[in-house]
Amino acid sequence: MSDTIIKSAQPAKQNGGGKATAIRTQEKAVEEKIRRLKLYVGTLGSINEKWLEKQKNVQKRKQKEDKYGDMVDDDKGLLNLINDGQEAIITLDMYKDEFEVAV
Repeated sequence: MSDTIIKSAQPAKQNGGGKATAIRTQEKAVEEKIRRLKLYVGTLGSINEKWLEKQKNVQKRKQKEDKYGDMVDDDKGLLNLINDGQEAIITLDMYKDEFEVAV
């Protein structure tokens, strides 16, 4: 009788071992998924940081372009003063040439 009980317990013991292996396999799969999620979250975090940095650069560039636009549109802005000065130099050179021809 005890032999029968021992023999009938063997398959149950083997099944229990198979279940333990299956559980360990599932635990490893879960651990792997957790590691992958951590990797993905880290990647998303770094992408977000880069995106925020790009946004700051775009805003700074936009501000610089606006300042440049204001300078160009201003009648007494630096670019208009330079242009007026160049025109004055050209005019004076023309008068100088005319004066030299006349003398």
